[in-house]
Amino acid sequence: MDFILFAMLTSYENDRVYGPEDDSKCGSSPSYCGVKDRKYPDKRAMGYPFDREIKARSIEEFLLPNINLQKVKIQFKE
Repeated sequence: MDFILFAMLTSYENDRVYGPEDDSKCGSSPSYCGVKDRKYPDKRAMGYPFDREIKARSIEEFLLPNINLQKVKIQFKE
Protein backbone atom coordinates (compact mmCIF):
# COMPACT_ATOMS: atom_id res chain seq x y z
CA MET A 1 0.00 0.00 0.00
CA ASP A 2 1.17 3.50 -0.76
CA PHE A 3 1.12 6.11 2.01
CA ILE A 4 2.47 9.57 2.68
CA LEU A 5 4.32 9.89 5.99
CA PHE A 6 3.86 13.29 7.66
CA ALA A 7 6.54 14.43 10.15
CA MET A 8 6.62 17.70 12.07
CA LEU A 9 9.14 18.90 14.64
CA THR A 10 8.28 21.43 17.34
CA SER A 11 10.35 23.15 20.03
CA TYR A 12 10.87 21.02 23.14
CA GLU A 13 11.58 24.11 25.22
CA ASN A 14 8.34 25.82 24.15
CA ASP A 15 6.07 22.76 24.28
CA ARG A 16 7.32 20.62 27.17
CA VAL A 17 5.28 19.62 30.20
CA TYR A 18 6.51 17.74 33.25
CA GLY A 19 4.53 14.50 33.06
CA PRO A 20 0.93 13.35 32.84
CA GLU A 21 -1.51 15.57 34.71
CA ASP A 22 -3.61 12.64 35.87
CA ASP A 23 -3.39 9.01 36.95
CA SER A 24 -4.01 7.44 33.55
CA LYS A 25 -4.96 3.76 33.41
CA CYS A 26 -3.75 3.48 29.79
CA GLY A 27 -0.34 1.98 30.51
CA SER A 28 2.36 3.45 28.27
CA SER A 29 0.00 4.70 25.54
CA PRO A 30 -0.12 8.33 26.88
CA SER A 31 3.57 8.69 26.03
CA TYR A 32 2.71 8.00 22.36
CA CYS A 33 -0.82 9.34 21.95
CA GLY A 34 -1.27 11.86 24.75
CA VAL A 35 -3.91 12.06 27.46
CA LYS A 36 -7.36 13.14 26.24
CA ASP A 37 -8.19 16.74 27.19
CA ARG A 38 -4.85 17.15 29.01
CA LYS A 39 -1.54 18.81 28.17
CA TYR A 40 0.62 15.70 27.80
CA PRO A 41 3.03 14.74 26.24
CA ASP A 42 3.24 18.39 25.07
CA LYS A 43 1.28 21.65 25.23
CA ARG A 44 -0.19 21.17 21.74
CA ALA A 45 -3.78 19.99 21.37
CA MET A 46 -4.30 16.32 20.48
CA GLY A 47 -4.24 15.99 16.71
CA TYR A 48 -2.25 19.20 16.21
CA PRO A 49 -1.99 20.61 13.53
CA PHE A 50 -4.93 18.68 12.07
CA ASP A 51 -7.27 19.64 14.94
CA ARG A 52 -8.05 22.97 13.27
CA GLU A 53 -9.23 24.29 9.95
CA ILE A 54 -6.46 24.29 7.36
CA LYS A 55 -6.74 27.44 5.24
CA ALA A 56 -3.92 26.55 2.84
CA ARG A 57 -5.13 25.93 -0.71
CA SER A 58 -2.20 23.72 -1.66
CA ILE A 59 0.31 21.47 0.07
CA GLU A 60 3.02 24.02 -0.71
CA GLU A 61 1.13 26.67 1.31
CA PHE A 62 0.73 24.24 4.21
CA LEU A 63 4.31 23.00 4.47
CA LEU A 64 6.70 24.87 6.77
CA PRO A 65 10.45 24.37 7.33
CA ASN A 66 9.70 22.06 10.30
CA ILE A 67 7.34 19.79 8.28
CA ASN A 68 8.25 17.07 5.82
CA LEU A 69 6.31 14.58 3.71
CA GLN A 70 7.72 11.30 2.42
CA LYS A 71 6.10 8.74 0.14
CA VAL A 72 6.35 5.25 1.61
CA LYS A 73 5.21 1.83 0.47
CA ILE A 74 4.27 -0.86 2.97
CA GLN A 75 4.56 -4.36 1.58
CA PHE A 76 3.66 -7.68 3.15
CA LYS A 77 5.56 -10.76 2.05
CA GLU A 78 4.94 -14.22 3.38
